[in-house]
Amino acid sequence: MFDLRDNGGGLLDDAIQCIDLIAPEGTLAFAEDKNGTQTLLGTSTSESRIDLPVVCLVNGSTASAAELFASSLRTLNGARLVGTTTQGKGTIQSSPQRLSDGSAVVVTVAKLVCGDGSCFDGTGLTVDVERPLTADEQTAYYDYTVENDPQIQRAVSTAQQMSGTTTVSGVNEAASSEAADSAAAESVAEGDAEAASAESTPAETTPAESEAGESTASSSQE
Repeated sequence: MFDLRDNGGGLLDDAIQCIDLIAPEGTLAFAEDKNGTQTLLGTSTSESRIDLPVVCLVNGSTASAAELFASSLRTLNGARLVGTTTQGKGTIQSSPQRLSDGSAVVVTVAKLVCGDGSCFDGTGLTVDVERPLTADEQTAYYDYTVENDPQIQRAVSTAQQMSGTTTVSGVNEAASSEAADSAAAESVAEGDAEAASAESTPAETTPAESEAGESTASSSQE
């Protein structure tokens, strides 16, 4: 299981090397310029590969090279993505160019295209198993450990189901996680419903406010 939550990416070459250590033989990524011309960025050789079930834990702050990592493992290793939709930053920048005043500029030079021809730029990667955090869980996010992090537990139960070796404790964790998923979805739905209700309900005018308005209008006419 790979925890890619809040992973903003980094050096693309390093990400491709990491994918090569895990994935079977295949094409990993292309750089597509403004004319639509694609340049191969890297392939995997299957000299080293992981044949075990793979799960990638992602969220809205998983971006760029980290998204390529997750997408490639899903395509080549059959990995499942757990969490929430990723950020959707599928562009390639040049190395920082130093200016005469000591500052620097980075220029976007190409679009990042996955080996299967897909591109997550602007859309992000949709997860296979959605597990958002409730408002209370988000507050406690940095206090969680591997043992009690609800998203990690959901990823673990997903890996167990993929391997067909779910233990009794794994079944209980999966059931608890599914119940939490349902609660999280209901919490989000209730929040949306309350927001919609607040927007659609007109403000009520009290008798005192009405009389004050009439008095003001009468004074204006005089």
